[in-house]
Amino acid sequence: PTLLVLDNSSDMFGGDDNDKSQPRQFIQLLRGLCIRHSVTIVLLRHPSKSGMFNGDGTSGNTSWRNSVRGYLYLERVADDHGNEADPDERLITTKKSNYGPSSDKISIRYKDGVFVTKNPLADLINSD
Repeated sequence: PTLLVLDNSSDMFGGDDNDKSQPRQFIQLLRGLCIRHSVTIVLLRHPSKSGMFNGDGTSGNTSWRNSVRGYLYLERVADDHGNEADPDERLITTKKSNYGPSSDKISIRYKDGVFVTKNPLADLINSD
């Protein structure tokens, strides 16, 4: 495989989330797997309530974010009052990217059991 998606970090990580060294060591173990097997690992994490409220998508201590090379945030699209015009629409935002631009956004929509880009060509050309 070239891509391994681990869902959810709380099911994979059995350590103390409040001890900064333990999440860092866990990420280092995953990085070792990536290098050894030439695989990309995507580790899914749920944001805390404050991470959802402020839009940064974080949870736990800073080691989770600081130890990885990239960090994406998937969120529902709602107006300022929390209303969703399209409940199937989502937005992927690059929150951290050591090897590329941050703040890129891709609009996706849930359709027939999968997420698809709303307009693939426009997403490639008009990346913010």
